[in-house]
Amino acid sequence: MYKQPQGINSFFGNFIYDEVVPQDHFLRRVAKAIDFSFVDDLCKDLYHQSGAGQKPYAPSLLFKILFLGFTYNVSDRELEETVNDRLSFKWFLGVGVNESAPDHSTLTIFRERLGEERFRDIFNRIVEIARNRGLTDEKLKVIDATHVEADVNRFKLLEKRAETHQSIPDASPDPDAAFGRKSRTKPFYGYKSHERIDAKIGIIEDLVVTPGNVSDTACFPELIHSLKPRTAVTADQIYETDEHAFMCAEKRILPYLAMKSNRKDPFRRRRELRNPKHQAALYLRKLYERTFGEAKQHHGMRRCRWRSKWRTEIQCLLTATVQNIKRITAYALSPPSPHPLYVQYFA
Repeated sequence: MYKQPQGINSFFGNFIYDEVVPQDHFLRRVAKAIDFSFVDDLCKDLYHQSGAGQKPYAPSLLFKILFLGFTYNVSDRELEETVNDRLSFKWFLGVGVNESAPDHSTLTIFRERLGEERFRDIFNRIVEIARNRGLTDEKLKVIDATHVEADVNRFKLLEKRAETHQSIPDASPDPDAAFGRKSRTKPFYGYKSHERIDAKIGIIEDLVVTPGNVSDTACFPELIHSLKPRTAVTADQIYETDEHAFMCAEKRILPYLAMKSNRKDPFRRRRELRNPKHQAALYLRKLYERTFGEAKQHHGMRRCRWRSKWRTEIQCLLTATVQNIKRITAYALSPPSPHPLYVQYFA
């Protein structure tokens, strides 16, 4: 049904790969930890089954190329050249040494064919793999959000906004995006990725993408919706509201949220500050803020790769998928080692 790469059937076989790709190479460990063939099953209804005409590339192959692009922060256009130059990439894809990678336009067609819904299915399957291997549990979840700058000239938009008094100027190349604030003095134009992270080893379990002007708290109900009773949740003080406290009580979820300094209930504040489990949860929350730093520094989440909300959602899902696969790979051969505070209070 799918176009098959030459792989070991190429003229050079696997000899060169055995010589130049170390046995402990990251991509070899990923290949042992994750069987990507599930992508073909998830996407089979998107391809004609008749067998007539030119065979398409397997969805699993194209997804693995995207995985490489997001793991090593390489653009689609650069990725085509990089795959052709790097033998470790070719080995990971099962492509023969003398075989060329699919071009960047094939990746674009593949992304748009799958859409955000199918990429979410792939993300969910990776989360399920992590859960089945004991890398997540129902003890403590971290809720937080990070911003992603749109692929536009923000300074020109700020000038147009000042001239036209429009919150989103009509001339914006990405009208799905919106102005938001990282802080009172740091505006941005783009999107937010609201995420729920399992505190055992940092698996990202769920995410919601919104325009930048949506409050961090708006997605809290959706992110806790599927949690089981007695699960603890920790988040920044912006999430500490009476409404959220009521939601948690209704679902029998334990809210270990950072308290606002202006709370007029000193007894409650003193009680929670003296609760070591509450303080441990807040510490672990800060610890897992590095997940967002990792995404921005190593996987291109500072700025949108593409324009429009649905494409940005694909970017966020792919980035989270890569981060999760890295964690699954890290613990594939050894049991997880959560933070000592997690072990003491939540394990």
